[in-house]
Amino acid sequence: LPICPEFDFQHDKTIVTMSPVPDELLAGFGAKPASALVLLTSHKLRKWDDSTIPAKKRFPLPGWVFEGAVLQKAAHLNPDTMKPLRTAAVITDQADETGTARAVNHAAWNHLLTVSAVRLLDAQPFFGKKADNLVRQILANSFSGVGYQSLTITLSQVPDFLANHGSLQAPSAAQESLVSFLARILDMSVFSPLLAVDLGGIAERAEQGSPVRHFLKNLARASELHAKLAEYHEYCSYLWQSKGLPVCCHPAVFYPEEKVLWNFDDAYLYGSDVLIAPSLPDDGRTRQLFLPDDEWVHLWTSRNFPGGVAVVDAPLGRPAVFYRKNSAFAGLFDELRKIAVKLSQF
Repeated sequence: LPICPEFDFQHDKTIVTMSPVPDELLAGFGAKPASALVLLTSHKLRKWDDSTIPAKKRFPLPGWVFEGAVLQKAAHLNPDTMKPLRTAAVITDQADETGTARAVNHAAWNHLLTVSAVRLLDAQPFFGKKADNLVRQILANSFSGVGYQSLTITLSQVPDFLANHGSLQAPSAAQESLVSFLARILDMSVFSPLLAVDLGGIAERAEQGSPVRHFLKNLARASELHAKLAEYHEYCSYLWQSKGLPVCCHPAVFYPEEKVLWNFDDAYLYGSDVLIAPSLPDDGRTRQLFLPDDEWVHLWTSRNFPGGVAVVDAPLGRPAVFYRKNSAFAGLFDELRKIAVKLSQF
């Protein structure tokens, strides 16, 4: 089976861990990081083709994954609960659309995960940890040749957690921390090719006023924002499908002349034009990061920033996200900001 190493980026070295240790290791090829990544992904695809597991090609993702959240195990939610999720797609065995949500056949979902180089990264193990732990995992996956990756939220254990940590009327600190964490993961998932959520086990906890109900409201907002970025999601899919560049990359891949960027592992590029520096609950409200040498626009305030150190406010609903000022999608990003402002008013 193909080995997927873990990368630990440190200031003076990079530690690569893998088990078992392979008989042969190919590393360090490519004049620039981008060309090295392309060769790595091409090599891994050839290895997959020669094995007994299904071959993973650089297929473009189907358009329906760009049109909002993809929901699993949503069958037990009542229609009123599902109504706000008008941009979501529900994985179902039914071929026709049901209710207000779009329906995607379960076979189509399984086929997507089988033939495309997709990795769904479960967010829950990162609960209560610093943001850079999560970013390091995203970077490690990209340097391991993973083309598409996206955070996924699995809510099957959330009802028990909520029940055991204070009442719904008087939420505990642990409850509030979990709800905040899930909201921030949704914020990040807007800027990824797939926004996947497993709703298993929460139907009975989705009553009005509960933390789960609050999460579903945040999910509806994130789904609409994700759908608004469909054109950019398609572009990122094109980068992978046509060139072999993973959709999430270390900033140094696109700015190879800036050696100082390798000193940082707390932010990543989604495609070539969007830089994300997530802030999780224990990291505070503000976010400090290092921007590559370019002209950047802070998505939520339209403030311009040069390369170098930047500090921005990063509350819930406003993760530290920047886009290149000269991006062909600058108008789209500005429209996203306006929509986000409107959605926050409801």
